Amino acid sequence: MSAQQQELQELDRISILFQLGFRPFFLGAGMIAVLFMILWTASYSFGWAHSFPRMSSIHWHAHEMLYGYAMAVIAGFLLTAVCNWTGQPALQGTGLMLPFLFWLASMLDLAVSPWLMLICDLGFWILLSVAVMKPILKVRQWRQSGILAKLLLLGFSNFAFYAGIMGWFDDGIRWGLYGGLYLIIGLVLTMGRRVIPFFTARGVGYSVELKNSNWLDLCGSSSSFSFLPGSYFSPDPFIPPILLWPSLLFTPFGFQDGSPRESGKNLCFGACLPPIFS
Repeated sequence: MSAQQQELQELDRISILFQLGFRPFFLGAGMIAVLFMILWTASYSFGWAHSFPRMSSIHWHAHEMLYGYAMAVIAGFLLTAVCNWTGQPALQGTGLMLPFLFWLASMLDLAVSPWLMLICDLGFWILLSVAVMKPILKVRQWRQSGILAKLLLLGFSNFAFYAGIMGWFDDGIRWGLYGGLYLIIGLVLTMGRRVIPFFTARGVGYSVELKNSNWLDLCGSSSSFSFLPGSYFSPDPFIPPILLWPSLLFTPFGFQDGSPRESGKNLCFGACLPPIFS
């Protein structure tokens, strides 16, 4: 085989990798997860410290798991799913390679400069947001606005974290980490709302139509968006979990076909969940 043929085969492999969004990001997330678990274990065991005085090893680990690993998984899912939702062409080739390289660089820049890490991290977020927003706005799928809002807020939470480690905002690290955690949980639940009924209907072995409840969606969204600022500004740590009670307590009433017995179980379960978040 000639050198030219080998080069063409290598290019084909690269092009296949960047044909769909989940391929590079899921692969990268898996590799980074293994690497960072090794680094975190070594840091925790031997007491390795970072050169940034305002950021501990725990802060670094939390940030990389949220805005590194979790965001890569979310990016891979959204870049793949948005073309199915909108019917628009998927981001691929150089357009997909660019946000992936920004994400990868942000994972490896901490030892070089927090400024470089900030630029790469926010560059990845901007490119991802544009890639997700563009097809949604083009076909005017306003029902995806909840996902877009969470994705945009994740960028501001990430910036708050950097503002904290650079000394611009005293409470920035806490805002960035807790905000990222809550928003990623919200994104996972929102995406689960879409895919769980889809796969359940195709896996039960008989014809069934599963519907999401608009009442439950409204209750959950209002409680979640009140919980986020409440967790930042409330002087009492028990107030924010109370804000979750409407969505959890009234979950049974959102089901289309729930028996009274099952509704009672879910009601008790929902009433016990908010203290966990305190």
